[in-house]
Amino acid sequence: MAINYTYPVKGQPVTEDKFLIVDTQDGNATKLVTVDSVLDLGSGGDIGVSTFQATDGTFINYSPNGATTGTVTLTGDLSATGTAGATNFLRGDNTWSTAIREVNSTIGDPIAVSSINGIVALSLGTVPVAKGGTNLTALGSALNVLQVNSAGTALEYASTVEGAQHVIQDVRFVEAVVKGDPVYITGYSPGNGTTVAKADASDPAKMPAYGVANETVSQNTNGTVTAIGSFNGTFNTSSLTQNAVIYVAVGGGLTSTKPAGEANLIQNIGFCSRSNQNNGEIEVVAVGRTNATPNLNSGKIFLGNSSNQSVATAVTGEVTISNTGVTEVTGIDGNVSIQGYSPIVTKNDATFSISTDEAGKTILFTNGGTVAINITDNSEYPVGSEVQIVNFKASGSIEVAAGGGTTLTGGTEITQAYGSGILKKAGTNSWVFFGQVA
Repeated sequence: MAINYTYPVKGQPVTEDKFLIVDTQDGNATKLVTVDSVLDLGSGGDIGVSTFQATDGTFINYSPNGATTGTVTLTGDLSATGTAGATNFLRGDNTWSTAIREVNSTIGDPIAVSSINGIVALSLGTVPVAKGGTNLTALGSALNVLQVNSAGTALEYASTVEGAQHVIQDVRFVEAVVKGDPVYITGYSPGNGTTVAKADASDPAKMPAYGVANETVSQNTNGTVTAIGSFNGTFNTSSLTQNAVIYVAVGGGLTSTKPAGEANLIQNIGFCSRSNQNNGEIEVVAVGRTNATPNLNSGKIFLGNSSNQSVATAVTGEVTISNTGVTEVTGIDGNVSIQGYSPIVTKNDATFSISTDEAGKTILFTNGGTVAINITDNSEYPVGSEVQIVNFKASGSIEVAAGGGTTLTGGTEITQAYGSGILKKAGTNSWVFFGQVA
């Protein structure tokens, strides 16, 4: 056998090439093996890797990238775009992105931002209506409903009819009013609803009132009125009497004084439950109707007209009626039957002065002696007033005298038992005594 270094050298062996080995498993016998079988020892029987091919993926690039033989050192690196860093993260689109470390609210209230131990917290406060919120910070009371306010700018809680403090209605003010003004209905405006203006007790066209304005508003402005129930808040009721009835005032507004005069209407609005300059309160309980019987001027009566309606009529001509209930008849045409009586007063005085209390009465004097009667003028006696004097006894007499600038004509004495005479005022400071007199 030749010496091994004397054999020629093959540059690149192939798997079919052979060489000698000592088989330790067969008594150290010399045997031939192929290169292929030697390479196959590392793979448990399969042929080992002779060529390596690296291919880039979606997120990782390799180097070398391609078919490689021999000793291979493979290096892999992320292929993402952007710049990696300690505060970055890899997105699903294979892009490096900066992590959120600070949140700044550009909306402002009601969103609040805070950071505790690296954790960002967002809190929601009162969201304005303009940004889709309610603008409310708390829940309303039981049985409340959520509604748009009268200005149409925000939401508010309001009472329902059940358990409500008041009943309100959306309206259109065609006249400027202040809070608490009673208003009457003027008509209807499409898109705005019922139209109202300030009520006035002196103008039947502006009555009756059907509610009070809930706020001060300008002309041609939408708002609300309280139709019934409690009315309070920033409201001046210092001019009203507490616990007293309140009315629509002459010229508009509220008053505790019932309007007087035939031309003025009377409408009871309700009661003043608190008289206060800043925080007054009224109870609206009686709207929508004026009094069935209006005011009536002195000396007039109500008469039914051809439409069966009551109208104020003055009593004129020969009959007049005073505001004290005294009816005076100065003339009568035709035959008249008058039924009535003169009130009787009994006196046992020896001296007596005629007063206005005796006008129209019959006085029976029972004193058995002489009775002295004095008569003086009194402006409360109207001309024509009469007093009947009776000597109501079997003896004695009655003597009448005038004093205090008063003149007396006719007789002056009644001497006849059960005789009578009439004292009649004939004019200013002038009386006449006639009948069974001497």
